[in-house]
Amino acid sequence: MPDEQNEFAAVAGEFRKFSDEMKNPVVVGALLHRLSEERSSSNLVLKEINA
Repeated sequence: MPDEQNEFAAVAGEFRKFSDEMKNPVVVGALLHRLSEERSSSNLVLKEINA
């Protein structure tokens, strides 16, 4: 049981940290930029597959 509690506390801490970082517009902008790059890359791969 202690391992499960420690694991839960660790995950809760990570979520809390992530939640705090989401309040920072620079972090949100960086994530959106990376998402845009990944989408462009995926679109190129799909275009090659369908060609």
